[in-house]
Amino acid sequence: MNRYLNVRSKIFLLYLRSLRSYFESGHVHKTTFKYFALFGWSLYAYKWIQQNWMKHEFDIRRQPNILIPKFIYKARREHYIYWEQSRLARGLSTTFTYYDWDPSSEMVCYTSKDGTQRFEKSIFNRERIDIIDNPLFEEIFRSEMTPKLRKRGSLLMAYETNRDNRYDLDNYLHYKPINPFDFIRAGYYYIYIKLGLANKYRYDQFLSKPDWIYNFEKIKLALNPNDRYNYFNNLKQLL
Repeated sequence: MNRYLNVRSKIFLLYLRSLRSYFESGHVHKTTFKYFALFGWSLYAYKWIQQNWMKHEFDIRRQPNILIPKFIYKARREHYIYWEQSRLARGLSTTFTYYDWDPSSEMVCYTSKDGTQRFEKSIFNRERIDIIDNPLFEEIFRSEMTPKLRKRGSLLMAYETNRDNRYDLDNYLHYKPINPFDFIRAGYYYIYIKLGLANKYRYDQFLSKPDWIYNFEKIKLALNPNDRYNYFNNLKQLL
């Protein structure tokens, strides 16, 4: 019996030594890192598939890339609107049209290239012929109307109206990659907003864009390869 216990104790000691050598070798840290990396990659793949394959374009516009925070995209859009307004104030040509939801009137406000604003109110008490086959509106017409659904339905109508408009700001920004300057502008924008340093009548929270860069971006938009047969017409319209 004592010999049996002695053998078992030696085996147990060998087992403990092997565990200690395993943990001290660093192999366990590499293995743990692999598991964490695999878990992180799987989570990213799931989110990417959910974002790009299971959502409509309208629903991913606020954040086309899941790795970039939403406030970066929001600050970039606000900067583009400011640049359009700034050029209008100086009597220069503009490029984009855009629309926004006005919560006070519960209408969509459209802004044209010349700065003209037009308000539109959508009524969803009956189905419209032009959108009756659109699955995006099924929830709007089949559910009880709430302020949230009314906003979504109105913005969906604006989206459908401007879906093929190449000069719609949201269409352009949806496929324009984020660059390092967008992070700088977003940081500057939110620092001024959060610290209360911005004066909304002076637009202190925005960084200006030189006119030559703005014009270069207009030319790139006009020379979009998806519309290469209208190069000169687009350039004439923009410039």
